[in-house]
Amino acid sequence: MADPTTDWNMVSAFSTALAAGGTILASITSVGVWWATNRMLKTSQQALDDARAEAGRNRAPQIEVAVWPKPNQPVLMLSVRNVGNGAARNLKLTLDHNFYFNGEDGEAGNLRNYAVFSERIDSLAPRAEIDMMLGVGHRIFSRPDLCPLKFMIEAKYSFEQREAIERTSIDITPFSKHLASEDLQVAQLKKLTAAVEDAATAIRMSTEGIASRR
Repeated sequence: MADPTTDWNMVSAFSTALAAGGTILASITSVGVWWATNRMLKTSQQALDDARAEAGRNRAPQIEVAVWPKPNQPVLMLSVRNVGNGAARNLKLTLDHNFYFNGEDGEAGNLRNYAVFSERIDSLAPRAEIDMMLGVGHRIFSRPDLCPLKFMIEAKYSFEQREAIERTSIDITPFSKHLASEDLQVAQLKKLTAAVEDAATAIRMSTEGIASRR
């Protein structure tokens, strides 16, 4: 015959084990819920941070520095423009080398002394542009001691309580063949002079022809 005490002990032990298992299961479930919730919060925060960063980039200024030859002229230009969507405030432009306008010695022609490089610009609006003439091509390339072929321009500015620094390396060497091989201005003047002389000759001949028929 079965001992009732033994049966009761077995039931009690089973109940205790079941309760302990339930506690462990509840703990595991709680940990799982916490982990999933924390993971979702982190994912949501990362998505929010990414959206804010993207919105910030869309509103951010961007300073672009470029050298280019003026169309139909033997002149080399330097441009600083804001190609971004926000204003660059307290803009400070720095030139790392002396560069003398048109290869002419004298501090008055040193680009470093120009206001654009020596003073801060309160604000450069989106799509605003500053153009400077570096000089006539053959003059620039004949004086590399006064007009370095390679230099760097640093743009430091603030935007939405943040500071930004952009550095642009400039190399004007590729323009040397186009601008330094021949004085284009002289060539253009020769063409213009020839055209004027041809026009004058045509007018004279026309006038003489009319006079001879009278």
